[in-house]
Amino acid sequence: MKVSEYLNPRLEPGTYLLECADIRDDRETTAGDPMISIKWVNRGGGESIWDNIPVQPNAAWKMAQLWVAINGTDNDEVGELDEFAAKLQEALAGAEVYASTDIQSYKNRDGQDREKASIVAYLAPEAGKAMMEGGGPIDKESPF
Repeated sequence: MKVSEYLNPRLEPGTYLLECADIRDDRETTAGDPMISIKWVNRGGGESIWDNIPVQPNAAWKMAQLWVAINGTDNDEVGELDEFAAKLQEALAGAEVYASTDIQSYKNRDGQDREKASIVAYLAPEAGKAMMEGGGPIDKESPF
């Protein structure tokens, strides 16, 4: 193994039960839009992963997916986008969710190619349990 693997253990592609370890709402996207940053810890191994969700209409699907994964329903009344973001942050404290991860390639600030684990989908509890029990891969195009 490389030293970098010890310094930066990452989740390999798969489905995991994650626990919310930190929530930050003081972050912004590069365009200056508000963003919720969530640190998740793998309940089965301790590795961590961050997910950044812009509080923008084009990312509302991910907020909704996470809401359902926390045990909400798709019929819950959550208000306008900023109200929804506030309710989601409250629900995240200590929450556990099932999520599927994959490896994403990106360029760092110095233009170097890098890879990191990223959350592909938050799963409704029943779907997450089925995936953990070997129910097969999820369709990455499906929100649940």
